[in-house]
Amino acid sequence: MSNLSKLAKDILTQKYNYWRKALSQDAIENNFFNIYSTIDFIDFSFDATIFDSVFSSLVMGLSLGVPLTEIPVFNMCFNISMPSPEEFAKGKLLDVQPYSCLDKYPEIGSMLSDLRSYTETHFSQNIAETTVSKAYYGKSVYGQSYYDPPDVRDLLRSTLIKEAKRSTGPATTAAIYKALIKATELNPDIADYVFTLFRAIERIKREAAMNEYMWTDMTVVKEEAGSSVEVDTENLNLEKLTMKPDALSDVQGGGFADVAIADVSFVADGEVPEVELVPHESKRAEVAIADIIAREAKSRAEFTPLLVANYQTAEERSDFNKSRRADAYGLSRAIYAIIKKDVESLVKDKPPFVRNQYNVAAQQLYSRLTRPGGWGNESYRSMDLDELRDAWIEEWAGKGLDRGVLEQLFDKVYTSIRQVAPIRTAYKLGIMSRYMG
Repeated sequence: MSNLSKLAKDILTQKYNYWRKALSQDAIENNFFNIYSTIDFIDFSFDATIFDSVFSSLVMGLSLGVPLTEIPVFNMCFNISMPSPEEFAKGKLLDVQPYSCLDKYPEIGSMLSDLRSYTETHFSQNIAETTVSKAYYGKSVYGQSYYDPPDVRDLLRSTLIKEAKRSTGPATTAAIYKALIKATELNPDIADYVFTLFRAIERIKREAAMNEYMWTDMTVVKEEAGSSVEVDTENLNLEKLTMKPDALSDVQGGGFADVAIADVSFVADGEVPEVELVPHESKRAEVAIADIIAREAKSRAEFTPLLVANYQTAEERSDFNKSRRADAYGLSRAIYAIIKKDVESLVKDKPPFVRNQYNVAAQQLYSRLTRPGGWGNESYRSMDLDELRDAWIEEWAGKGLDRGVLEQLFDKVYTSIRQVAPIRTAYKLGIMSRYMG
């Protein structure tokens, strides 16, 4: 069997397995039963992931002035309803409309106001008077504010959060952050501060239980030191650090002390001042906000089998050979195969595990530039070509790959992506056109 014939057979097998496990009518029914049988674990996974993401996102909002309406985790609310009979006949199983969580749940706005009041009350009032504020076109005063370039703006509101939440170790995440610093000229102190606090929030979840942020059988309860709990973290150079927050909001609000252009001091050495309208039992407002968003996300779990198989007619769900969704997946797998061939042509003399590392790097570039709906990739797509090239090469060189090979590989893979990715995009748009207008 020729290499092309084997490749075609492999892609056909992958397409069929995807259809059988996710798109077929049998898959929909089986996945419903699988979800109901594991719903407790699913609920726990949603909580552990979403609370972490919300708490980390508040760091960016409170410390760096990034509007929460622009941070992805605060825009992941949806309304789900039945489609019209005409849409259902065309293959739309559910109608899904995205909403900003702040629009869908207006009470989040008042909670955020309380949380900001807590942060500002916790620290000296001269912060607001002496810091240079983030600028917004049509609103800000010229000369008293600064503007983020698009790639840096996307970096702060999305990419830094997502990269910190991947299931990678601190060294890998630090390599990504350092690559982004170099490519976008982001202030290294800002990146170091964000990395340090994100690592602290992750450690609290597992190793330093707080009243508002812990799970039974997961989080270790440490002995308190006075009213504080010691939290281990590290900076971008992976140097070990220890924080002693009284509450999670101290970690989030600490940004005022760490990044403000001011001489910042605590208001009092003793008890943290209370803020009106913030319930003490919830340890400030962030827990209530995270709970709303987590409940919103968990409420959609039971719809997952239909959402995964959406946009297919009954005929397509029953006959693999007629599934256009499966064909779109096959195009994606073919593009991956083309990129893998680009890699093999440059590193064929290297050991298999090294070739695989270069292949992972190349596939990551393709995913970042073309994956639909994948939050966290916005900054990479906002970069110009030179910035993107520098960020990708710097990241993977920091992970131990050869810089010279990476330079050749980027040019080769990027050219292939530009040539073949639009084919898959056009095909998927053709599928979606059935439901437009």
